[in-house]
Amino acid sequence: MRKRMLRGPLLGLLALVLGLGLGARAGELRVPVDYPTIQAALDAASPGDRITIAPGTYVENLTIGKRDLTLAGADPATVIVQAKFPDLPVVTIRERNITLLGLTLTAGQRGVKIESRADNGVLANLVIQGNEDEGLVVDGGRDGEVRRCTITGNGKGVYVGNRGSLRLQGNRISENGAGIEAVDANRLELRENLVRGNRGCGLNTDPATQLVGLNNVITGNGTDLCGAAQGRTDLLDQTPPPAPRNLTVKPEGWTNLGRFTLDWTHCKARGLDELGPVHPGLDRSRGPGRDRRLLVQGGRSSRYAHGRDTPGDPRKALGPREPARGRATSVYLA
Repeated sequence: MRKRMLRGPLLGLLALVLGLGLGARAGELRVPVDYPTIQAALDAASPGDRITIAPGTYVENLTIGKRDLTLAGADPATVIVQAKFPDLPVVTIRERNITLLGLTLTAGQRGVKIESRADNGVLANLVIQGNEDEGLVVDGGRDGEVRRCTITGNGKGVYVGNRGSLRLQGNRISENGAGIEAVDANRLELRENLVRGNRGCGLNTDPATQLVGLNNVITGNGTDLCGAAQGRTDLLDQTPPPAPRNLTVKPEGWTNLGRFTLDWTHCKARGLDELGPVHPGLDRSRGPGRDRRLLVQGGRSSRYAHGRDTPGDPRKALGPREPARGRATSVYLA
């Protein structure tokens, strides 16, 4: 009898729990189909919701004040958020567990500002460009991750401070006033990023910031490594490029850093195809198996037979009737 009496209340409690669970299920809010602006969708969202944004240019400054939201555009080339007020960030994140995907963020004071309560944020496949100050500033948020983003043309690429922590993986940070800076941050982790062509310092940290990383390419900046990051070659990509065919490189354990000597031979007999992929310095107009022309060009270049001849003219062309042999020293790879 007692079991029968308890069965009704238990079934009622179970139904209530299931009903609450169904009510908490994440929903999708579409812009502009369901809401005319992104901010209107953010205001209407509940934790766990996903906001999907159709292609277009949205002139807004966004504030995300609710946790556990995903804001997703289909492609940063077609979904553009342009700041309405250029003295404010394009996106301000104030709560934890926020994900931004597939957007271009431009024309603000900053591209994205992550505030102190906004832990565990994820930024992926974004283009953050043309912002007056930082493309991304982490003002105390912890355990954030930025991956596969392009951060370019900003006053500074990335700034981490106020004991914040951030992981950067697979990003391109280029042509900013400066690349990456961390001051009084907790931890900065860098993996497989390209930091190139920034007018100031590529990577600048202070001693208070724990700095770890691997396999980054930081090159061609005003200064590549500054502050406490000076001398931290452990952060850089030490993997040699694929061995060029029919070339001898000294020292044998070469990397993409520093200076080495490059000797080439037998190019006339076997054709410049032996050097590997096509490069603008290689004239292939004569066809396979015939005389070719090898151009050694001074300055920075990619991973092929470019360099500075020593001594003599930094441009040296080996004509079709000259022996295709030579030596290039002070070759820099980027």
